[in-house]
Amino acid sequence: MKSQRLLVRLRSLTTPLAVLLGVAALVWLIAETLGPHPLPAGATAPPTRAALALQRAGAAQVRVEGAAGTGVGIVLDASGDVLAGAWAVGDAPTATVQWADRTRRAGRVRGVDVRTGLALIEVADARPRSGTLDAVEPLQPGQPVYALGARGTPHARSGSVRDARAGLPHSPAVPVVVTGIRVCPEDAGGVLADAAGRVVGVLLARPHCAPALALPLSAAHHLAAELKSSGRAKRGWIGLVAEDAPGGAIVVRTTPGSPAAQAGVRAGDQVRNLDGAPMPRAAELASRIAESPPGHDAALTVLRDGQSLGITVIVAEEPPL
Repeated sequence: MKSQRLLVRLRSLTTPLAVLLGVAALVWLIAETLGPHPLPAGATAPPTRAALALQRAGAAQVRVEGAAGTGVGIVLDASGDVLAGAWAVGDAPTATVQWADRTRRAGRVRGVDVRTGLALIEVADARPRSGTLDAVEPLQPGQPVYALGARGTPHARSGSVRDARAGLPHSPAVPVVVTGIRVCPEDAGGVLADAAGRVVGVLLARPHCAPALALPLSAAHHLAAELKSSGRAKRGWIGLVAEDAPGGAIVVRTTPGSPAAQAGVRAGDQVRNLDGAPMPRAAELASRIAESPPGHDAALTVLRDGQSLGITVIVAEEPPL
């Protein structure tokens, strides 16, 4: 009788134990199938998505050897345009450009823009080594980006966009992308890339390794065209300072004797439109004016004391710093 009770108890314990052992075996099998395995001797792990993106973006960046030092630049197109940090070029008329594959080309300095700290170098057969300069959608705050800078792809820094439509602090007419990545003065001319490895901007010089500012790619092409045609950047100017406000940029002040002041623009006017396009932000207003050629009749629509007014302002060339 005792032996029968013992047998029944053993059977009652055996069933759950078998289930537990079966589950454990299944978990082990799944772990062995899906889990990490050491690579065979001599094998290398496949590159990560980030590494592939950086490799793609790095193909557009070049080393620039100038009279004042060695910096970096970006090959904009097959016509031979390279935007580089002006600090490395100095006052010399030529500079040498070198690609990652050690190909070297002599280039001619076509112009320098003191506001952005960038120089245009014209190099024969300077086409990018990959399709990194394809058109991309406008950047958005929070979007991940990489800054390559002077130390290149192996030392790229990652971060995100803080403001995709800001203005350069000392020159609001120059559009910039603000990021949380810290860069140094020697990084000027380096690549700012998105998570797919597409070039979205050109890094600008920053003092004391401050958060990176970059010239958007569209503005970089515009700057290159200006430097190529005249050796300097010609930016439109009407002489007003504005700040962001709900409904449109608010004019803070106008420069005495400026085109805006002569046309009757006043402090407190809210700019709703420029040439028919909405102007939701002050930086966008400054950028659009800067892109207007001197002599252009800029049509402003402003809100003053609750009334909409149309004001025509003749765009002048921005005074030198």
